[in-house]
Amino acid sequence: MQSLKRIAISLIIFLTFSMVANVFAADARMYYSTFDDYALDGKISANEYPNSYELTDVNSGNTFATLYWGHNNTHVFVGISGSFTGWVGFGMNEPGKGMAGADMVISSVENGNLTIGDYNAVGNVLPNKDDDQMPIKGAGTEENGVTTVEFIMPMASSDTAGQDHNWSPGNTYGFFVAAHESSDELLYHTYRTDPLTFELMKDSVSADPNDTKLGAKDSPFPITFISFLAVASVLVLIKKKKNQ
Repeated sequence: MQSLKRIAISLIIFLTFSMVANVFAADARMYYSTFDDYALDGKISANEYPNSYELTDVNSGNTFATLYWGHNNTHVFVGISGSFTGWVGFGMNEPGKGMAGADMVISSVENGNLTIGDYNAVGNVLPNKDDDQMPIKGAGTEENGVTTVEFIMPMASSDTAGQDHNWSPGNTYGFFVAAHESSDELLYHTYRTDPLTFELMKDSVSADPNDTKLGAKDSPFPITFISFLAVASVLVLIKKKKNQ
């Protein structure tokens, strides 16, 4: 009887830690890559980026774009492709801080020409263009109602005005994406994600034994569910022992 109780207590502790770990787990991962197959052309091809992440609009619950990304230890490589023809913005921040204080790269494609800039957000209002523009390389296309933009930005900034952050592999950061369905002018967004988190991985995606779905955090559901069943089974056995 005592051994069954100890097993039950151990499983309950394990289950609790699994659930807590899930709460604080990052939503996504950005992996290291040498970008051997990369081309900055506003078109996203297979194997160009280490992984991708589907972007869901917080209001409608529908996917409005796909985020492609990675880093090479000095620069972040980002591609965004979605069913809209207006501007699109990619923001990075400390975890849990949302838009306030975020670095943002905002771009749009109009008549085949890409406009891209380095912005900073002060809250849930239209962001401001940085005084000291980070050197960002970009390319974009707009075809059949789908906008695709790609850009490369440095992970370390020389900005002295405090409008940019520095990003280091091995840490967790916040991110979000917003877009407008049709306006290239920076109007209030029509699509946006929740504030999300990502792990800036030191390794490549092929070196990650836990990666089961590219871009998304691993679901702990199988382990959690199995643990729950195990706890329930042990408790049933304890009850049967008592009734004997």
